[in-house]
Amino acid sequence: MAAEGGEAKRRRLEGGDLQGRRVAVTGAQGFLGKHLVAELEAQGAKVLLVKHSEYDLIEQSQVRNMYVDLKPEILIHAAGAVGGLGANVANPGRFLYENTMMGLMLLEEGRKADLQKFVLVSTVCAYPESAGKEEGGLMREEAMWDGFPNPSISSYGLAKRLLHEALRMHRKQYGMASSTLVLTNLYGPHDHFNEAGHMV
Repeated sequence: MAAEGGEAKRRRLEGGDLQGRRVAVTGAQGFLGKHLVAELEAQGAKVLLVKHSEYDLIEQSQVRNMYVDLKPEILIHAAGAVGGLGANVANPGRFLYENTMMGLMLLEEGRKADLQKFVLVSTVCAYPESAGKEEGGLMREEAMWDGFPNPSISSYGLAKRLLHEALRMHRKQYGMASSTLVLTNLYGPHDHFNEAGHMV
């Protein structure tokens, strides 16, 4: 069988066909990541786990090594310095730095490694505190820059907001395909049910 050409791969990717695709997942051992891995495997993807014990994603050389070692076609970035409200309040500098650097290094090193698509898992924490208040909680995409995120979670939200723009700029300059998934609060199996968790 002939090797699949770049244009054919791109069409399959845009059509959502993950069968046989090499998909790397950061945060694969976390709450959301475990669910992503199960779903990707069910879709026939070759899932590549990006483990913190093997790659420190705030060290650029290790990010570069990850791309060399795993050779993903798609990367789903679900890793992060995260926690409940208390953790956000206690660690604003660390959350801003680590989440920003992780995302930017994964994006830029992915571009250099000819990554076909970057999928960013983001959060409603990136929205302004006032977003949706006049529409029963409905947050519209165009409202993202209409104000500052809630101060208690602003470091995490601002890091993600910057990554939204980084994806847009990489698409504009380099033609890099990307998607941003903005999730609300999550709850369910594999979460942490203690003071560090998300559940109130």
